[in-house]
Amino acid sequence: MTRAAILIAVVALAAGCNDLSQRWELDHARVLAVRLSAPGLAPGEVATVDALVVDDAGAPTVVAPRLVGLADPADAAVLRVAPDGAGWTVTAGDAAAIAAARAAAGLTDDQPLAISLGAVVTIAGVDHVATKQVRLGEALANPPTPVVHVDGVAAGDAPVPVARDRDIALTLAGVAPADDLAFDWLTSTGALTHSETAAATLVVAPDDAPSGHVVAIVRSDAGGAAWATAAIAAP
Repeated sequence: MTRAAILIAVVALAAGCNDLSQRWELDHARVLAVRLSAPGLAPGEVATVDALVVDDAGAPTVVAPRLVGLADPADAAVLRVAPDGAGWTVTAGDAAAIAAARAAAGLTDDQPLAISLGAVVTIAGVDHVATKQVRLGEALANPPTPVVHVDGVAAGDAPVPVARDRDIALTLAGVAPADDLAFDWLTSTGALTHSETAAATLVVAPDDAPSGHVVAIVRSDAGGAAWATAAIAAP
């Protein structure tokens, strides 16, 4: 896929797809989130791009997109997209260019100028397209990186053991609920309730997979993103 093809793919993505899975089910390969190291850029600032993905087994990993491009080529006047080693960077234009683009869009000086990006991420040899917005004119930060706790146990490198057929509390340390934050829990085994709150509940039924992964994504109103994962084992 070329950069020119990103625009077509983004339009197709916006049309939606027929995914019959629950939103919290990690049952097929997909891009869960695209993140900029800074979701808002002051004039001249630079951000790197990465993505959180899962494979068909529901195993999460963080990767660099294979390709990043502007959804609207006209936005090149205010945002430069360029390869950087194995990854990609975006660089905000100067203050004059951002001010001119804001005025052309009918925005006031205190309104953010949002630029849409398309990212092509390869998972097991298959390209997936996701979208991301970056705000120009103001430096912004991502939410702090949280830590998943499974029934009060902080997730580490080893799977956290859980019992089947009971409520398992999923919580986050390092980030507090706030009006500007949204939470998204996902799992590759068991079933979730309260999956769009700061604390979720997982139940692993007797016939569910004996091991899997839990993912928590935190998003801010400003386009920021942070995430954490945990491996679990239910003998």
